[in-house]
Amino acid sequence: MTDFIFEEELKNVPNSVVREYLAEVIACYNMGFYRSAIVSLHNVVLCDFIYKLRTLSEVYEDQKANDILSELGDSQSNIDEKYSEWEKKLIGGVRQTKLIDEQEIDLIKRLREDRHHCAHPALKDTNLYIPNKDQTRAHIRNMFETVFLKETILAKEIIKPILEDIKRYFKEIGNNNIERFTQHLVTRYYNKLNRKSEKELFKTLWKFVFQKYGEDYNENRLGCYYALVALIKRDEHKFLGYLKEGVLEYCNIKINEEDAFINTGIYIEYKRLQQVDLTLVTSPQALLIYFLSEFGLFYGEMKEHVDTVIQHEADKNINLYVRLLYSKDSFTEHLNAIFQYRVNVSSTIDDSNFYHYYKQDTSITVEQVNYLLHEAEKRNSIQSLVGFSLRWLKESSSYDSTPYVFETEIFPIFDKFNREDILELLEIMYNNGQISGETKYKHRYMPVVRARVAELLGDDFEHPVLR
Repeated sequence: MTDFIFEEELKNVPNSVVREYLAEVIACYNMGFYRSAIVSLHNVVLCDFIYKLRTLSEVYEDQKANDILSELGDSQSNIDEKYSEWEKKLIGGVRQTKLIDEQEIDLIKRLREDRHHCAHPALKDTNLYIPNKDQTRAHIRNMFETVFLKETILAKEIIKPILEDIKRYFKEIGNNNIERFTQHLVTRYYNKLNRKSEKELFKTLWKFVFQKYGEDYNENRLGCYYALVALIKRDEHKFLGYLKEGVLEYCNIKINEEDAFINTGIYIEYKRLQQVDLTLVTSPQALLIYFLSEFGLFYGEMKEHVDTVIQHEADKNINLYVRLLYSKDSFTEHLNAIFQYRVNVSSTIDDSNFYHYYKQDTSITVEQVNYLLHEAEKRNSIQSLVGFSLRWLKESSSYDSTPYVFETEIFPIFDKFNREDILELLEIMYNNGQISGETKYKHRYMPVVRARVAELLGDDFEHPVLR
């Protein structure tokens, strides 16, 4: 507990009056007056609860809080009532709110017991009980985390307001600023959640993203997805633990026989080669593919229950298929499988014309290439990804697709190319007539190629492609 500095944490207590009272408690602790600190601490806890109930009643118009305060009465009406009974009523009332859970109630009970020992002499020898430093410190820290640092809003039904805010705020800024959207949620809600509320929110968002169907859910699915990801990123292992408590419930996700994403193309037969990023995804199953590609530990727990679901969904588009790395034995194996997917889909389309070649060349988005680059760096498999990109360029079969392939497949990883890779790139360009014979778009990629050649091979290096 040495890293928990009371004076620093005191600044984060929302209520200014409570801060003053707590400063006295901390002063007693620092001077070694541990018995006085415990007695005072218990009183400040009760005081904080009263303030929170009043805020709920007056600011948030919470009827339950209003009823609790009415039952407690004001100080005048309780003069003749035993104070201990009044304390029990107060703790019992707070217990009805969502401000504290059962584990936290136990911590308050332990403080109350020690407070009684400190405040009342023992009958045998009339000596007062004096707690030690560690006991006192533990009580103070527990009350900071359980009571004082909590925002009053957590005593309300918090899940519904969060869901409403997700819907409203995502509509306002949408995909234009995901970072701003998620930071809003973290600052306004996530940093203030207790364990019970956090777990409930996780379960609710999970259902809204992966299990619920209907127009309302479809409309808000992507916003809820980003909200869920932001929540889990705060502590992946903790939320994985929540999932483990009910794996079958969380894995209750059906096979999707409908579309996985918004179709922006003209020809239905090219849907599997359509450029698809997260903003076009509509199905819960496709979002699950993306989710598991970011949180691989979850796949380990869910694998036997969802493999069929995600494999079925990934077959609908090459960009979804790219995300299945977590289900493969090796990075190189997965890259080969992606290329084979392209070959297999192309072979099922009879009309092999210009549009066909262009579609297969430009099917993978830069979003997926950046994902593969991130995974390659984690697995020390950069050279495998470079080889994949060069192969993709080698198989390019359309003048018009050449700049896209460079900008999407080559340039995101261009700084990973070594001398041998650059030489191979130049030979691929020279031997592929669709690249060497292309003149319309060369201004989009040749300056970048020349600059990288000069960097690795020297300014005076010559090659027919560079002319």
